[in-house]
Amino acid sequence: MAFLNLPLEIRLEIYSHLFGDVVAQVDGGRQDTGKESRAPSILPLPEKQLHQRQRSAQLLRTCKAILAEARPTLYQHTIFRINFQAFAGRLPVQMTGGHPSYALIRHLEWSISCDLLKKYEPMDVMISESDMHHLQSLQLTCQVENWRGSFCGEWCDREKFVRGRQQVIDFAKLLRSKMDSLAKPATLVEDVKYLSRGRVVLRLFRGKRIVKCDVSEQLSETIV
Repeated sequence: MAFLNLPLEIRLEIYSHLFGDVVAQVDGGRQDTGKESRAPSILPLPEKQLHQRQRSAQLLRTCKAILAEARPTLYQHTIFRINFQAFAGRLPVQMTGGHPSYALIRHLEWSISCDLLKKYEPMDVMISESDMHHLQSLQLTCQVENWRGSFCGEWCDREKFVRGRQQVIDFAKLLRSKMDSLAKPATLVEDVKYLSRGRVVLRLFRGKRIVKCDVSEQLSETIV
């Protein structure tokens, strides 16, 4: 095949232009049913429904050589946006329940919408340094229904918001410690413009660039 006669660097450049940056929407379904209720993960197994913007990936079906060569580029240029729902939501305890291509992924965005957030227990988290070392960015979003309007609601609602937000921050700090490295230290920021909507948004990333994130310096805070 003439295409495979091109230098590898040229072929990789072609793959990056062909696939481009895209967001893949992953419907994680209900977190409080099935396997997710026992050990919730950030990236669910591949049987979960996947919706993504239209783009051509037919080149991967050409032959096994191109599949093996181009698939990493496809995954590395994709931001996986995973959405869960639950009544009593939990912060994830593992990165994935066994997704075969997880090691190729560079950008993840995990979110949950629930009526209440269960207490976070650090000892339950099974995420290791090896689960985090290949990631370049990770976003955590918690939208809890009882938090909406909490700044002008009952005092107990505001207390729930403060406690829940601190739980998510503590969890993100734990992930940062596993994502961190001397070569590429990780930064943790909170997008505070969503706080008034009862939404906690935290972003972990390496380097100076946050991929596909609209973070204003005036509306974000770096968490030490």
